[in-house]
Amino acid sequence: MKSFLVIANLIILLMFPKTSRSDDVHTAFSYVYHLSVHNSEFATKRIRDFVPTRKGYVSFFSNSRINVRIPHVAIESFKQLLAELGYIVGENQKREDLAFTMITLNTRLSSKQKLLNDLEQISATHLGETLQIEKEINKVILEIEEIKGKILYYSDRIAMSEVTVFLASSHISNKQIGYDVPAQWILNLGIEKLMTER
Repeated sequence: MKSFLVIANLIILLMFPKTSRSDDVHTAFSYVYHLSVHNSEFATKRIRDFVPTRKGYVSFFSNSRINVRIPHVAIESFKQLLAELGYIVGENQKREDLAFTMITLNTRLSSKQKLLNDLEQISATHLGETLQIEKEINKVILEIEEIKGKILYYSDRIAMSEVTVFLASSHISNKQIGYDVPAQWILNLGIEKLMTER
């Protein structure tokens, strides 16, 4: 009976594997946020100051858009900052599984490195063979460097999430419309216009 329970548990574990952050080891994340703020220049500066504190960097910025690269583990704190700066009108998350790509690249790299090692072990008997071997060696070296470059590129995409924030300034105040609005983001939806036209 005990052995039956052990086998049953193994089957359940195989059928329903436990999910964890390890599932995201080869996953690249990208985020897009639409943020309504009172002062886009101030918001941009706050974001630019915040990102380096989370070991990220800003790749582009203007008063209407800012692109950053930030570790995936820091996304929640980044989103909290956006919520403090204004109202998140919309957000979108995209994830790309790069596990197969990384496995393929690393397999190709190992194969090319073995080929390079084999070529370097060949002893040429005359000048023509020597030149041909050197040509092949140089070709393989270039291919190895190209593969390494791709591995670094995808590793960076996995390690650092890409985030784009579109900023929209709101210059309308409660005083301008003549009554109190509980949240600034309501003004950005045009609701105050509908209410004043009653």
